[in-house]
Amino acid sequence: MLISVPRDSHSFFPTFLRRLIWRVVLTNCDSYDAFPPLFFRPLQWGAQVPGFLFLIGQLLQLRWFQRLPIAYGWLAKYPMAPETLASYVDPIARNTAIRRDLGNVLKGTSARYTLQAARKFPLFDKPVLLAWARQDRFFPLRYAHAHHKALPNARLALIEDCSTFVPEDQPERLATLIEEFVAQTDHVLLSGGAWQ
Repeated sequence: MLISVPRDSHSFFPTFLRRLIWRVVLTNCDSYDAFPPLFFRPLQWGAQVPGFLFLIGQLLQLRWFQRLPIAYGWLAKYPMAPETLASYVDPIARNTAIRRDLGNVLKGTSARYTLQAARKFPLFDKPVLLAWARQDRFFPLRYAHAHHKALPNARLALIEDCSTFVPEDQPERLATLIEEFVAQTDHVLLSGGAWQ
């Protein structure tokens, strides 16, 4: 089993899941004190204001707004395909239930959760590939190094020429790293050994 866990989901592996997960791939993601990154914290405040997320959803339909740093401009180094970006932004503009859920997530987001989860990283001894963008403005290399130090069976692979959205900027490079990771860790999983 391979689980690729982008962004913040990796921080919440309960004990029973650690027995089911054989290996993990993490790209740049919310972790430690960056949940959310400082640059996006105004969205938490805005979520408290009625109509704010509706307005954001409508603005995100505009290409010039999508490229702003506060939107998707710094998350991907290269412009995303229109259909890909639409899959991110259209539900916010068109679906009340999604806006409600997004508001709840933004209001409840706190670094205390990721900091608490990070204390449990040393207990996760399965192979972990940290496929990290070197030039990310939101989750800089210090987070990758902290993960690498805390996760006992992790390997760090730095990816050039991309930003936070590694799968969007460098899909081929990421796919190659995942393929190599799977091939290199198959014997580890069968033998119960460590992978480095």
